[in-house]
Amino acid sequence: MSQEPVWKWTAELLRSDDFPKKDLIKFLEDNAAHSLLNEHGLLGNIKYVAKTTKAEQLVDPITGCLSAKCLKPQRRWRR
Repeated sequence: MSQEPVWKWTAELLRSDDFPKKDLIKFLEDNAAHSLLNEHGLLGNIKYVAKTTKAEQLVDPITGCLSAKCLKPQRRWRR
């Protein structure tokens, strides 16, 4: 059975300037479906996406992804 990503952020923390946007973008790239990233304009190099995206813009994709269960399916490797 696959494990879901651990939700460790509150909406207030996500909106604060103290939280690194690169961590949020990395979380989305690792866990969110490609269609969600495309819909919110979050595809590309993390450095450039972080430069052009405000922290406020990352809250909706993260909360929407976790509440709607639009996560990437976990791969199972065969031996």
